[in-house]
Amino acid sequence: MLGTESAARCLQERPPVHEYGDVPVAEQTAGTAPARILEFLGSDG
Repeated sequence: MLGTESAARCLQERPPVHEYGDVPVAEQTAGTAPARILEFLGSDG
C-alpha cells in the first residue's frame, strides 16, 4: 500500500495524457462502473 507521499509522487509523475477519474464511492455501482470502464478503454488519451 502506498503512503501519502508515494501516492502524491505517482500522481505528480504520471504522463499528462492520462485522465484521473475521481468517482465517489457512492457512485461506484454495478450500473455505473461498466460504462466508465468501457469509456476508458475506448479513449485514445
